[in-house]
Amino acid sequence: MTHPLLQRLAEHFPSAQIPSGIPLSELPDRLVQEEQVPAEEMLALLRNTYGSPWVKISAVNPEPTALGVLNLELCKFWRCLPIALTADSLVLAMADPWDYDALQFVRMRCGKRVETVLCLHTPLQEAIVRAYSSAAALGLTISDLVGEADQDTTQIQKTAVEEKDAPIIKLVQAILEQGLASRASDIHLEPTPNGGRVRYRIDGKLHEMIEPPGNLFAPVVSRIKVLSNLDVSETRFPQDGRITLSVGRRKIDFRVSTIPFADGEGVVLRILDKGNLTLELGALGFPEHLLPTYEKAIRSPHGLVLVAGPTGSGKSTTLYATIKEVLTPDVKVISVEDPVEYRLAGMEQSPIREDIGYTFDMGLRAILRHDPDIVMIGEMRDKNSAEIAVRTALTGHLVFSTVHTNDSLQAVTRLVDMGVPDYLVRATLRTVLSQRLVRLLCRQCRQPQQIETARLLEYGLDAEAASHLKQEVTVYGPGGCDNCKGLGYLGRQGIYELLDAGLLFSHLSVGETTLESLKAKAAGLGLLNLRQNGLRRALDGFTSVDEVVKVTADF
Repeated sequence: MTHPLLQRLAEHFPSAQIPSGIPLSELPDRLVQEEQVPAEEMLALLRNTYGSPWVKISAVNPEPTALGVLNLELCKFWRCLPIALTADSLVLAMADPWDYDALQFVRMRCGKRVETVLCLHTPLQEAIVRAYSSAAALGLTISDLVGEADQDTTQIQKTAVEEKDAPIIKLVQAILEQGLASRASDIHLEPTPNGGRVRYRIDGKLHEMIEPPGNLFAPVVSRIKVLSNLDVSETRFPQDGRITLSVGRRKIDFRVSTIPFADGEGVVLRILDKGNLTLELGALGFPEHLLPTYEKAIRSPHGLVLVAGPTGSGKSTTLYATIKEVLTPDVKVISVEDPVEYRLAGMEQSPIREDIGYTFDMGLRAILRHDPDIVMIGEMRDKNSAEIAVRTALTGHLVFSTVHTNDSLQAVTRLVDMGVPDYLVRATLRTVLSQRLVRLLCRQCRQPQQIETARLLEYGLDAEAASHLKQEVTVYGPGGCDNCKGLGYLGRQGIYELLDAGLLFSHLSVGETTLESLKAKAAGLGLLNLRQNGLRRALDGFTSVDEVVKVTADF
């Protein structure tokens, strides 16, 4: 859907050349600077488009209490400036008052109604820097933290832990909240020789957002360790913990991991937002042509179903979505996980505690005495867990698990390498689903591109899909707009490769499970690999060809 501002510009200034790849909030300034649109007419058009009051931001003196709602980095990132605060509302200056993500973040942060006023982008950026460099902002923003950087680090850590309103606490809260508002999957705090930096992984890519000044990085790490119930005094060994925050009516979990580096402790927080968890196979990007085979396998009375892929490929989410498909009142489902990432109603989930001796092996043996119909193993990681999983499948249970391999065929050889006899693999394995996550093109700014079918065949497109194409076809590439923060991509979905193990084994002799023989037979049976399925998604306009080729570089 075209942004209303672009529609009005096309109607009132049809000769204006709209540059691509810049945020919409910066577009009015650019057109005025290039003298394509007179300044007075642009202001009138903006007022009519957004319906927000106009302010001359250079003449506004923001209230110190309003500035305390955000900080300099957040204002720059979200392109907004709080200028007034009352008991129930916040007045926010914006160049694009329809920036939903920014408004949602500010509402979540201040807990009040947000009223927007309109201004141009360039004066707004100047006003942000001016406001947060003034003395009035001190004590309420990150600017205050610069003064504390010269204090003794131990004292700052003590302050961050003991004083409820300490600036360190505000900084940590801002880091976590900005991660949520940015749709990040992980928050990385990385030490450097001069302090540290904070990066967010958004749609699989790392983006640097905040760089805490000087000596503040160590206190920030200490504060996170306190929230995670970790040992603040122990900096020599890795530690794992968890933070749970309430944001509105949602509970957000952060899985925390620390590790010592040469320049200090590094921290990674995995964001587990149950409110944003999608547990529908269709919504995860599961293709319809693979669904019948997968549905048949996951509804078998017994056997082994595996989801394969590297770390961060979405295996756990697919596994939870699969369990949800088969979770009915007449079956008992028990899982053994390390850790339990999401709670699924109707399934009994047992978290591993290796620190007290409760291992995967012990958990798997114990749950079989609880008479389950379906067993979920968070990860098949070694010979013991693989053998127990196979024996469980042999005794009339349906077993789901994940395995770290690059594709579905390597999952078969991985079981054999872990010590599971070939004949047991053939007797129990029903299907292997391999997957990767690709970034989705922003639907508001994706750009049509022409590509020759011959080039797609070189990339690996299957002959059946190519047979329906003309010599040259239209695909899409990334653009850049306010909706996607100029990235051209918005969100991720899976691309999949499904191995029907029963069909494959019926064409192979016992013991014929080398990777080469599996690949040759699978190709003869028409198995579509990850790249082929991904290119089909690109032809449908969901992602770009370049994204698929990059994500499936090993195919």
